[in-house]
Amino acid sequence: MIANSCSTRKLHLAGAILCLITRGASGAEDPDNIDHAAPQANNPPVRCVASSRVMVGYHTARGSDSITAAELWYTCDRGQTWQRSAGGESGQNPIAFEAPQDGLFGLYVVLHNANGASAPAPKTGTAPQQWVLVDRAAPIVQVLQLTPDVRFDLNREIHIRWAVRDDNLPNRPVSLHYRCDQSRAFQLIAGDLPANSSFSWTVPDNITGRVEIKISAVDQADNTGRYVADWLRVDGSTVTDSRGTRMTTIEGEQSAPEVAPNGHLMARHASSLTTAIDQPGARPMAPSQRASPDSRGLPHSEPDAGPEPVPGGAAKEAQKCYDLGTWHRLRGEHDVAIARFRDALKLNPALSEARNDLAGLLYLQGDYEGAERELKFILAKDQRHRPALKTLALVQATRHNYRSSAESLEKLLLLDADDAEAWLYLGDIRLFMGERSRAREAWGKAAAGQTASEETRERAQKRLDIYRSDGFPAVPAR
Repeated sequence: MIANSCSTRKLHLAGAILCLITRGASGAEDPDNIDHAAPQANNPPVRCVASSRVMVGYHTARGSDSITAAELWYTCDRGQTWQRSAGGESGQNPIAFEAPQDGLFGLYVVLHNANGASAPAPKTGTAPQQWVLVDRAAPIVQVLQLTPDVRFDLNREIHIRWAVRDDNLPNRPVSLHYRCDQSRAFQLIAGDLPANSSFSWTVPDNITGRVEIKISAVDQADNTGRYVADWLRVDGSTVTDSRGTRMTTIEGEQSAPEVAPNGHLMARHASSLTTAIDQPGARPMAPSQRASPDSRGLPHSEPDAGPEPVPGGAAKEAQKCYDLGTWHRLRGEHDVAIARFRDALKLNPALSEARNDLAGLLYLQGDYEGAERELKFILAKDQRHRPALKTLALVQATRHNYRSSAESLEKLLLLDADDAEAWLYLGDIRLFMGERSRAREAWGKAAAGQTASEETRERAQKRLDIYRSDGFPAVPAR
């Protein structure tokens, strides 16, 4: 069990002090001296720490003879093999354990005194007394959409969508904050949000000028990943990109552009990325509302010779269906939006914007196969379709098809070698594939990119600091 803790919340401290309830070397246990919350030996809980240095303390039964030696053993393959850790021979308490790398470790303490050992050395099949998950990598936060509502002039809503990647997340790890010219400190918008979700924020009436939106995610070891979008500017009933791109609509005639994960604004008719995940706190989607397999339909098809010309009336009607689908999508009414996008594609199969957004919503609803099918359809017609390549890489990574995801990102980088975030994500994927040196190469290009944002450079540099070229993550300074 965890009997005492010295700030596992700060990376630069020595780590956690874990206290394991062990049998005293005299072989007797004092029931009054044992915390009844102690884990069962065959099912101890997992303690998450953000440091490779873990201090392991132990209690002995009251009246036990003095400890002459304390052995610390660890397993990194779930009890198949055990290794003795350095230190602890003189009976010191606590014992320092240096994890050789990030990962899950089982710990086992054997105490010695004049009467002998508290237990035999662990062997194959021995259950650890404590599991420790060493995790020094921060969550990867990806902004999928940052769009003012089509009637921002009336409701002042900005739609925010995000995705967080990490293997060690709690149920609701995300918080949203904003900072503006009127208040230079970040203010909370909402907390305790899901890792892959969306939220509609009503901008206070007194806010004008530049607005920064920060999305933060904290994993169970208290590593924090952040993404700060700093390009929005509110001017009355208008929201613009700080570089001058208008983002609001006038009387509903034009929909707002969206923000792809790389932070670039893309007009609606440039096939914006919409692979976001709805969240119960903003516009929830009940399980009964999710698309059933029967409602997903078959993939759309076109003649091999290319799309046939679409009559003017059908093209206009398809555009109306797409616009209506976008209206529903921005309000979180995804099932209705999917139906409208499909209507648009029946009228005009070449409307790639509708197909790209349809793929995003299929991803959102967990139909990864359907999303990948639609994206590959787009790319079969246009291999240079960058939004489809980026969305496809995300879908493939979610399906753990890391090699395919890497290939999609490499194709994207052939089109734009200066896409720093694509290099960042390619590095992550290569790490998942076990290609540490190539991952570092990609992160290095992200950190050195001339067009990279400060946030991207910081995220890339942090990965380079953690995953050093010696084959193991660096031990943080203490």
